[in-house]
Amino acid sequence: MILIGMMLPLFFMAQEIQTLELSFVDSANEEPISDVNVIAQGQQRFGAASDAKGKVVLRLPLNSYLIKISHVAYERQDISVKKEDFVDGKFTQSLELVFAPNLLGDAVIDAKPDTVYGHQEYHVGDLAFLNGKLLLLTYEKEDRWKRQEDAKKTIYEGVKLVLLDEQRNMTDARSIDDKALGFYTEFYDDVLLNTLDDPIYVQNQNDEIQCAKVSMDDYNNYFLPLIDSLDNKDLASTYNPDYPGFKYFGFNMEDSSLIDIKEVVDEELMIQFRSEYKWLGTRAKLQAARLELSTGIDKEIYGAYLSGFTHGPYYRSLYAPLYVSNDSAFVIDHYDNFMYCYTNNYQDRDSIPISYHLGKMGRSWDDEVLFDELTGDVYSLHRRNGNAYLCGVNKTTGELLGTFKLYFRHPETIKISGGEVYYTYRPFESQQKKYLYKELIYLKDQAIR
Repeated sequence: MILIGMMLPLFFMAQEIQTLELSFVDSANEEPISDVNVIAQGQQRFGAASDAKGKVVLRLPLNSYLIKISHVAYERQDISVKKEDFVDGKFTQSLELVFAPNLLGDAVIDAKPDTVYGHQEYHVGDLAFLNGKLLLLTYEKEDRWKRQEDAKKTIYEGVKLVLLDEQRNMTDARSIDDKALGFYTEFYDDVLLNTLDDPIYVQNQNDEIQCAKVSMDDYNNYFLPLIDSLDNKDLASTYNPDYPGFKYFGFNMEDSSLIDIKEVVDEELMIQFRSEYKWLGTRAKLQAARLELSTGIDKEIYGAYLSGFTHGPYYRSLYAPLYVSNDSAFVIDHYDNFMYCYTNNYQDRDSIPISYHLGKMGRSWDDEVLFDELTGDVYSLHRRNGNAYLCGVNKTTGELLGTFKLYFRHPETIKISGGEVYYTYRPFESQQKKYLYKELIYLKDQAIR
């Protein structure tokens, strides 16, 4: 992996780079359109979004490309750009987009979802996107006899990994002897399979599944802290599910310098966390004080762990995800009610108010935000009366763009890619195994009910 990372810059330098410049305006009033998502598909895939002036610039290796253009409030377009269309190393075009927030009528939207994968003997438990292919975790049954510490986990037995191409044909399958817990996809664009033993690093090499064991020490020290990269810096966090605060920071591999990006703290929960020390017995307080002397960590922090507060009914792990889209990093802080956008090597920060997790909307929020890595779109996930809803979030204003209701009730393992939502579902009281379905997302003005 290190050698590949060293060779990639040389590979791109060896290619002839051309510039693709597109600008977008509203067909009705000629106003520029921001946040238009552009995906250039050739031998490689590149993406970006238009700025406030409606312009987007991509630097591409000389090749022919299919340009996919999408925006939640406008009709989608596809254009083809051939090698010979680049004149003096540049291709420039202005496009008019037609405003159309509701592209389909109710009869089409209510059409049944597309079945992506189903098997007579295996359920689909989890999915991940690996090098443009779809990686599935399929299993025969769930472990019913769990240890007490595993009571809240879903444990899969008889696991088989399945790799599907763009036409949904199975290119490879590999059985896993260990009991699995699900995929971990927060480490760059890579996929790891969490098991009851050591995690498994999964790769797609020439449409074949390659697996390698990773020690728990390496997993905890090198995989869990790292999230993504931007501006030649690795993005990492100090997140610990048993502490009500953590930091995001950027790490420069060249000079080992750190850039503080954002500190996330649940202030109300932190007060409860630290107050647990007051209610400890004398022996436990003495133990916490000795730990403070030996480590320098506040005794009130030890007090919360000694009391078992993090395993009680009043503690909830923090959820403030970070994701990278084009040349920006976004941190969604649900505790100060803002989404933060970092640009210009993390020097510029824009704060965008969010409210989908508050008030009436907050009562249906499922404590999850879904990112479309291909388009850069953001969706909050809501559930009510067994129905699941995706609410599009405007990355400029924080307002909701519309709602999409999933066809089946009680869907599981929801993921989004390329403007489509994937999820697993099994009909109630049916002998059918849990299948994988997908739907094309179309936002409309509808209430969550």
